[in-house]
Amino acid sequence: VIDNIINGDQEAFRELVEKYKVMVYSLCCKILQNNEDAEEVSQDVFVKVFLSLKSYRKESKLSTWIYRIAYNTAISKSRKKKYTQEYIGDKDLNEFASGDNELDEKEQINKALKQLYPNERGIIMMYYFEDFSVKEIAEISGLGLSNVKITLHRTRLKLKAILESTLKKELQWMI
Repeated sequence: VIDNIINGDQEAFRELVEKYKVMVYSLCCKILQNNEDAEEVSQDVFVKVFLSLKSYRKESKLSTWIYRIAYNTAISKSRKKKYTQEYIGDKDLNEFASGDNELDEKEQINKALKQLYPNERGIIMMYYFEDFSVKEIAEISGLGLSNVKITLHRTRLKLKAILESTLKKELQWMI
């Protein structure tokens, strides 16, 4: 397929895009937390894939290589747009817990995930929601195995703290 694309087979490239577009868009959405940005970055990813196919060395699976391009492009976009982590303080917790005090578990987790840095969110999403191994995440993110493990550990602790704070705040509403 790669050789066909390199030799100008547009249909082969269209098939590649069809095969990986959901995966790429999904990762971009999870990192950027914005559908429009995710669509834009997804398009950029496939332009980069097309332009870089000649340099693909087949040392990893094609999907891993594409995922790495998507991850890096989404992280770069997040830096350019200066997405910042919102530190959790009393004001943030009040806003977080206000309104619907009976958020279901999924909504609570999604709100907690939004409070992470984009690279933390990306790694957590790949590990827990996309079922990538630590080794695959290291390949995709360009981090070492130990850095991925450390990031997973620290991010889990951060999520736990966010969720516990949220639960405490919700329980105060009930008292």
